[in-house]
Amino acid sequence: MTALSLTPSQTEELRKRLGAARADTVGQVRARIAGGAKPPPVSHLAHRFQPDDAAQASDIGNNQIALAAHEQALVADIDAALARLDEGIANLCTVCGNAIGYDRLMAVPTAQTCVACQERIEQHDHLPPGPTM
Repeated sequence: MTALSLTPSQTEELRKRLGAARADTVGQVRARIAGGAKPPPVSHLAHRFQPDDAAQASDIGNNQIALAAHEQALVADIDAALARLDEGIANLCTVCGNAIGYDRLMAVPTAQTCVACQERIEQHDHLPPGPTM
């Protein structure tokens, strides 16, 4: 497959999708922070008679940390895709340099690899197939 440039309208459509995805993710983070998603502090004595509560509180905290890390990684992926778009290389596979099809970019705007390279990566790493965004 040869590396064809994206048309101006394709570039603009990808920019809109990436911008909307970034705004949604940042909005979710802000809403969670403003909504007080942080679990309330619990006295160490609160678990004296209900030992399962301590494990649940720990799980909730761990889930919040994992969610924040996922959202941070997603924003970083979106920012990287926007930078590649600005450089005119958003449709070039970072592994082989071949074109990433426009349909793939529309499905996964943060894609950095062509389908063939992504399949090789997933087979090598024993990952389930699918987009990350």
